[in-house]
Amino acid sequence: MAGASKSKGTQARSTASGKAKQAAEKAPAAPATSDVKAALKQVEAKAPPAKAAEAKPAPAAKVEPKVEAKVEAKVEAKAAAKPVEPALKVVEPAPKTEPKAPAPSRPAATLAFEKSWNQSLQGELVGGAKLTITYDPARAQLRHSHNGAPAWGVQAFVKMMPSGQVVEQPAVEFDAKQTPKARPVVVDVLKGTTELQLWFKNWTGADSSREAWDSNFGNNYRIAVRS
Repeated sequence: MAGASKSKGTQARSTASGKAKQAAEKAPAAPATSDVKAALKQVEAKAPPAKAAEAKPAPAAKVEPKVEAKVEAKVEAKAAAKPVEPALKVVEPAPKTEPKAPAPSRPAATLAFEKSWNQSLQGELVGGAKLTITYDPARAQLRHSHNGAPAWGVQAFVKMMPSGQVVEQPAVEFDAKQTPKARPVVVDVLKGTTELQLWFKNWTGADSSREAWDSNFGNNYRIAVRS
């Protein structure tokens, strides 16, 4: 058995050796190293030399002006070209004033106390009217003087009924020559007044104070007032 194994191994090796030889014969032979270098030199000699790439200068970058600068320049140019117009003054028309209607005439009356001891009334004596009273100084009984100057006077009293309001004013005055004259007594008659009661006090301060009354014998002068 051992002999048979050896013979089989010998045969296998011979068979493998024969196959290797056949493959070597079929494969092309590898060129030598010196031959390869010589072939490369011939190729380089035939090939035209490569031109070096020329470096082209890069175009300069364009710097655009800022938009704000352009706008400002245009605005300044327009402002310089446009003429300055004078400011217009707006004059507003004066408001129209409507003429005021005249105030309604106020009723008025005049009541005179004459030196003949009579009384006379003129005008319209109504509530709300303007009453003017005149008193003649000749009715005064006390007309004394002191050191050449008048020392007497007359005071008027007007009472409105039914309100009971009393108005008191002087009824006599003196001019530059010390001559007595009537001083108008003006009274605004209250609305709603139905009657006026009047009396006068004549006074003097010369020597001793004295008084005299002109009051229709104490009954007062009564004047009706229309409503």
